[in-house]
This record gives sequence, structure tokens and C-alpha cells, in this order.
Amino acid sequence: MSEFRKELAAAINKHSKENGSNTPDFLLAEYLEKCLESFDTIITKRELWYKPPPPEEAVEFSEKMIKNLPPERIAKVDGKQMFERIMERFNILNDELCNRMVTPDAKTRNEIRNKLKEYFPTCTVICDESNNPPDVVDSQCIIAKVIWKKHPSYEEISYVDLLFGSKEARENYMPY
Repeated sequence: MSEFRKELAAAINKHSKENGSNTPDFLLAEYLEKCLESFDTIITKRELWYKPPPPEEAVEFSEKMIKNLPPERIAKVDGKQMFERIMERFNILNDELCNRMVTPDAKTRNEIRNKLKEYFPTCTVICDESNNPPDVVDSQCIIAKVIWKKHPSYEEISYVDLLFGSKEARENYMPY
């Protein structure tokens, strides 16, 4: 038994934390130690997942990550899950665009709209001059609106406006 686990078991016992589950303190200490080890492993994997690739590999890297997530997994989720997945994809796509230093023109808006529609085929995506007026473009940003229904039988729709651009550009342009 590791020194950490012994001290953890003693602390559990000292504060009678084993009483709630009627589990011996040494088993709880083992469980908690393994949880921490697992957490360390997950953090390492997360860092590898989010580690930005060199700019010349950014597009290829982003495409590989997106291809690994089947569209059917994205389409059949509740509103909160959909929002979280949209935000995950937004962060990936925005990083890719920032690495490439693209301009907020019609070509880039079309690229954003097409990629979002590819990721979320059940959503409506608006990313054109109607929601990107001159002040948005002048600030080097692009807005994409992603609209979805929480469930096909519900009338209520949800949407999120995504503000693409560098951190500085997004901080300088705050529409709300």
C-alpha cells in the first residue's frame, strides 16, 4: 500500500467518512487513489486532444477530429447536449480559421456554414450577409447562427449565435 493511500485511509477513518457507505477506509482510499490516477490520465488525453497543431497541419487535424464523430451521434441529443456539441465544434473550427488567418468574406462564411451543416445535419445554419453586417466584417469577425429543435415533436426551437474570429477581434466586437 502506498504512503498516500495509508494517509488517505487514516484521514477517512479520522473523520469517519467510511460510515456513510459502510465501506472500510482502506477500500475507500484505494478507490480515491485510482480515481486520481484515472483523472490524471484523462487530463493528459484532453491536453493531447486540444493541443493545437502547427498552422500548416491545422486544417488536416480539424478534419480528422470531425470525421471521428458520426453525425448520427450529434443529431439525436437533447438541447443542452446539442449546445455543448455545437460549442465544441465551434472551438475547433474557430481555432482552425484563426490558425489560417482567414478574412471574414463570403468564401469564409460559406466554408463555415458548410462545415457546420456537415457536423449538424439536422440544424439550420445561417452565415451570410444577413447576419454579418459591415460592423461585424469590419471587426474581423463572422457570425453564424445555428438553429435546432430540441425534439421533432416540439414547437420550441433553440439557437446559438457563434462569433468567429481571434480572441482580440471577438473581445472588440461585442454585439450585446
